[in-house]
Amino acid sequence: MRCTYSAGVLVLAALLSTGARCSSDGPPANDEDLVRLENEILEMIGDAEASDVSFCSTIAFGSKPCGGPWRYLVYSAEVTDPDALEAKVAEYNRLQARINREKGLASDCSLAVQPVVELRDNACVAAAGN
Repeated sequence: MRCTYSAGVLVLAALLSTGARCSSDGPPANDEDLVRLENEILEMIGDAEASDVSFCSTIAFGSKPCGGPWRYLVYSAEVTDPDALEAKVAEYNRLQARINREKGLASDCSLAVQPVVELRDNACVAAAGN
């Protein structure tokens, strides 16, 4: 919701009393968009098939209210375009950070550990013990 103040102090008071928040980011972000983006990202990654572990990589995913990612996704650069994935994950992370701000969400401040990757059955996976 974009806030305008041309109607005077009464409009501002009404907005504040309802808990509405002003945002320069456009309409309020919603969880449905977040779910849609996550599904697109997971579809881009697929089974993370690879012929060599050198194609395996990770990407920080999500935006904790306390800072940092929620987790890391393992993907294969052999089947997933890293630049396209990075752009889509950045969009997801920005949207989640915006939702966190708009809803005043909180989280623990533990750090997600970036996993070591390995190739198992021709697929990139987090190594055991991660």
